[in-house]
Amino acid sequence: MEAPAETYSFEFSRSEHVRACRAIHRHSIHRRWLRFLLRAGYLLIASALIVGVVTGIRREQLPPTLAVFVWVAFWPFATTLSGYFQARQWEKLNPAGNRTVTITVSEDSFRSASYVGSTDVRWAAVKQAVETPEFLLVYVTDRIAHYLPKRAIADSGLPRVRRIISSRVDPRHVRLFTD
Repeated sequence: MEAPAETYSFEFSRSEHVRACRAIHRHSIHRRWLRFLLRAGYLLIASALIVGVVTGIRREQLPPTLAVFVWVAFWPFATTLSGYFQARQWEKLNPAGNRTVTITVSEDSFRSASYVGSTDVRWAAVKQAVETPEFLLVYVTDRIAHYLPKRAIADSGLPRVRRIISSRVDPRHVRLFTD
């Protein structure tokens, strides 16, 4: 006999969504070589800008250089800004009074539902599952995940959710805290 599904509800919060986006980005599956190339490119552009400023940039070269400088300066904040704009869009689609998110964790699937619709993900399709101090993250692609705030889970329910995830997702792609 299959165990009953665990259902959790929480009220959507813009600030919490932004924190979840940061956590999702931090734990997403990146290829090591891609991460290295991004960091190397960032350092190369920053170095070129510093050298340009120190050696003196002529007036006609300033506008293109300024655009690159602004891009480099805001690049580390891209995930935070993206999360903020995602949250604003979500709030437009889910009017005040209809912002409850319901997450259902069963032996067969992970379900996320809100006012405008729902998404069911079979465990076989989950790429990775990560637990942070604040969230449980269930990745449906290398970089896109659903989040369940741990504040919505009673202390007695957390071990059961961990057990379901651990038993259904490839163990190589599960990073959960132990009880």
